[in-house]
Amino acid sequence: MSLYPLVNYRMMVYFKDIKFGEISAEQEKNECPDLLIKGLIDDGGIVNKIIRGNKYLIYGQKGSGKSAIGTRIALEYKDSHEVRPRYCKMNDLDYKLFKQFDTSRESNKSERFSKNWSTILYIAILDMFDRNPEYTALSKSAKDAIKYLKNANVLPSDKISSIITKASKNKLIKIPIGEANMETEFRYESHEELHEQLRHSVITSKSSALQILLIDELDEVLSFKSEHYAILSALLRATAQVNETLVDEGINVKIVLFIRTDMLDKLDYPNKQKVVSGYGEELSWYQEGVQPQDTNLIRLLNVRASLSAGTEIHDLFSYFNFPRYYRGKGIRKYILDNTRHLPRDIVQLMHYIQIQCRDKIDEKNLTVAISRYSMDYFYGEIRDNLAGMIGETDRDNMLKLFTYLQSYDTTEGKLRELAETNQLKIDFDKTLPILYDVGAIGNVSIFVDDGKKTKRYHFKYRERYSMYNKNLGIIIHLALQHALKVKGVSSANIVDFE
Repeated sequence: MSLYPLVNYRMMVYFKDIKFGEISAEQEKNECPDLLIKGLIDDGGIVNKIIRGNKYLIYGQKGSGKSAIGTRIALEYKDSHEVRPRYCKMNDLDYKLFKQFDTSRESNKSERFSKNWSTILYIAILDMFDRNPEYTALSKSAKDAIKYLKNANVLPSDKISSIITKASKNKLIKIPIGEANMETEFRYESHEELHEQLRHSVITSKSSALQILLIDELDEVLSFKSEHYAILSALLRATAQVNETLVDEGINVKIVLFIRTDMLDKLDYPNKQKVVSGYGEELSWYQEGVQPQDTNLIRLLNVRASLSAGTEIHDLFSYFNFPRYYRGKGIRKYILDNTRHLPRDIVQLMHYIQIQCRDKIDEKNLTVAISRYSMDYFYGEIRDNLAGMIGETDRDNMLKLFTYLQSYDTTEGKLRELAETNQLKIDFDKTLPILYDVGAIGNVSIFVDDGKKTKRYHFKYRERYSMYNKNLGIIIHLALQHALKVKGVSSANIVDFE
């Protein structure tokens, strides 16, 4: 039985043994941390721009590697004397408790939420200072503030959401002056004064190392309630304001936000574009006009295969004897077409190929592998992407509707007719644009050149600022076609466009 062994002078390499990565950065950190430190493609130098530059807003699609960047910084600099990172997940943020944590009397909700977040971020910075005493020269004000917060049982907190929970439940801002600790000079007579005292405590302290607060997994707790977007918009605003204060005061501290692109697009903050343009960095993997073998996604696979093999692998598809073509397409192109040009997608697809093709990497086994990837991973990933964006009924009915199609491409008009025929209630005006944003569907435009019709396929992950166009045709993503068993699935459904 052949497992396609490749022999070099040091070891025998099997495709099934290659570690391409895990479904989450957390798993990779625990099981194969080298993939995060040595196995990332960072052509844009995002890590360096965070550490030595001015970038603090990192955005990209779900699965684009935002958490990998944050986790890599946390791992790579955990023993550094120059950079002290703290990686915080916001995956259990309680919106109700946040609203109870009221440190502002502003009548405007946006202003009030922003002031609340600023207060929370200053508390988080003081907590970070307290965790790094050898790198921090605390001012008298900061020492008193930390002592006060500890007596109020707000600090220490293992994450930012814990600060919100503790401060809300312990009624931090409602404690009478001096009741928490008579030994400190930390006093405030109003919500605004509490905020100013915390701000003063931070900007009068010094840090010999760059202390970075990395805030991730905001999308884990998002619901489709408009007020939740208002709260997250306020977090972006507060982060910008606090970072500006830290820079102006020469404080060696930075707050970094990791956020999904589709979520960022929905946040309402007057200076958002200024922040995105000046301090944002996008994690984008689609490379128009680049040959498949030269794309960063294929390079990512080669780098990780090389780490596992202990020898440099320039092209794993040749190295492990993949078929050169699959259903009329180059193998690398076909692999990419079944993803949304995201690291998570392509890593998971390689996992399914490893499972199915243990004995032989041929067209038959590849077909089964791609089918299982589509059903077991891609379908679920699309459903997860939609969580919090649209209601469950709209989501489930829309996906069910696709299974009734007789073709992989359609129009909004046909979908509406089909829904009515099958008595499926769907808010098309809301659902279709969101399906487009997460890469489940694309638009099809037709051009006529010298009397010849040419189709072009438009996907959000290919065109960052494109929007769903109800007047154009609709195409279901190739992997979702496989998962839903849509009639007419072919290898040529998704093609390049210029």
